[in-house]
Amino acid sequence: MTRDEAVATVQALYQAFDPAAKTKGLTPQNVGGVSIGPESLYFEYAPSAGTLSVMALIYRFRAKPKPAVMEAFRVVEKDEDKGGGKLDYQAPSKSMLLSRAYSSAPAPAKLKKDAEQLMLAARRWREEIVPKVAARANAKRTRNLS
Repeated sequence: MTRDEAVATVQALYQAFDPAAKTKGLTPQNVGGVSIGPESLYFEYAPSAGTLSVMALIYRFRAKPKPAVMEAFRVVEKDEDKGGGKLDYQAPSKSMLLSRAYSSAPAPAKLKKDAEQLMLAARRWREEIVPKVAARANAKRTRNLS
């Protein structure tokens, strides 16, 4: 996928959710984002790989997460629905996301459906899975203090 195709793909997704939406698609740094209702979607184009990643925010940490928290996410993720994507931690933004990468531009209707699945799964993770992850990480910390 070229950068122009990635920009057009992001623009098509914006318009699929809001036909009146106008966007440049991606910044010069090849990133972008949009809020759709209470959900946040982010985009990142990787020129070297020719891929566009679409990411739905699960949780943004205030500080770098402790290893026990990251381990708890990795243990829990194996059995959980990820909306067709994968669990992804972005260190620069300290964000846990569900992401899908595209090497070619999908049809706008397919991209919208994929994004909706990611956002639905991200909401479920935020509401149901993150508390389980926190409990698991705290239990491990408590066991290590004993």
